[in-house]
Amino acid sequence: SFAHFIGLQTLQIMKTLLAVIEERSFCCLSNLTDLNLGSNQISVIRPNAFLTLSSLRTLNLADNRLSLLRQDYFTGLGGLHVLNLGSNNIGYLGNVLNLPELHNLHIGPGKVGVLNNKDFENFSNLQMLQIKDTLLAIIEERSFCCLTSLTNLSLSSNQISLIEPNAFQTLPSLRTLNLADNRLSVLRQDYFTGLGGLHLLNLSSNSVINNNSFENLSSLQVLQIKGTSIAVVKESTFCCLVNLTELVLTSNQISVIEPNAFLTLPSLRILNLADNRLSVLRQYYFTGLGGLHLLNLSNNDICNVDNGVFQHLLSLRLLHITETLIAVIKERSFYSLTRLTDLSLTSNQISVIRPNAFVALPSLRTLNLANNRLSVLRQDYFTGLGGLHQLNLSSNDICNVDNGVFQHLLSLRHLNINHNRLK
Repeated sequence: SFAHFIGLQTLQIMKTLLAVIEERSFCCLSNLTDLNLGSNQISVIRPNAFLTLSSLRTLNLADNRLSLLRQDYFTGLGGLHVLNLGSNNIGYLGNVLNLPELHNLHIGPGKVGVLNNKDFENFSNLQMLQIKDTLLAIIEERSFCCLTSLTNLSLSSNQISLIEPNAFQTLPSLRTLNLADNRLSVLRQDYFTGLGGLHLLNLSSNSVINNNSFENLSSLQVLQIKGTSIAVVKESTFCCLVNLTELVLTSNQISVIEPNAFLTLPSLRILNLADNRLSVLRQYYFTGLGGLHLLNLSNNDICNVDNGVFQHLLSLRLLHITETLIAVIKERSFYSLTRLTDLSLTSNQISVIRPNAFVALPSLRTLNLANNRLSVLRQDYFTGLGGLHQLNLSSNDICNVDNGVFQHLLSLRHLNINHNRLK
């Protein structure tokens, strides 16, 4: 069929009734580098079907009906770099794929339930492995033996409830590990043995974390734990993560942060605690975060803020406290935040701003107070904001504005006061 296309480099055959790949189906396509056979009905691949594709680098077989992988399916594809087997009915890998140059392998959704230490024997150059939305429940010891070049491992949306000791020990090059949306209820310290070089770990949509779970991850830079049942951030939870720069703890049940919970995170730049159940911000919550640049506390139940709660955040640039129950901005609430450039206080219950509430914010450029309950703008509300560029007061109940209320805003460029009760 392709005898006249000897120069063809890319071939796409998708969304057809193709069910069988016959032997030497792609004869003469010796220059083909990219073959996309996704979204067909393929259930059978004859021996030597791809034998003449010596230049092929990418093969997409996703969204077909393959249930079995045979050793002769991929004969002749010794130079293949990317293989996508996602959305098939494959239930067992087995040691059948001999693709020594493969860099990326995608498996699932499918019926894979078990991995053993021989499944990946012939993938010494594999760099990215995705096994997603399968029946996989246990990661056995040395499951990924021989994958010494692997840098990215995604095991999200499976049924994983147990990781045996040393399961990842043979992955010295791993930088990203995604275990989100599984059934992990306990994190043992030996789960991450051998991952001293890991940079990003995603544990979102599991159940809990334990103290000292991350002791072996001294190189970790990004940690994501979202959508879990965590209610308390304990003092020793994040010990040893001295290189962590981003910590995402959104959409959990967090109502308590113990003293010094973040003390051992000197490199942290981003802390996201949005969508939790914090009701009070205690003075000791952010001790040790002198290098933090962004703090997000939005969509909590915050109704009270201790004096000096932000005093340790000397490098903070962005502070988001939106959709909370805060009604009053106290005097000197943000004192010591001399580098803060963006303060978002939208969609709260704010009806009162105390005198000097924003004093000592020389770097502030954007202040957003939209969608609150302010009814009067007092002359002393914006004292100390001489460098402010943008002020948003829209969607309040403002009906009265004191004379000279904006007199301190010498650098103001944009003022939004829409949707109020001014006459």
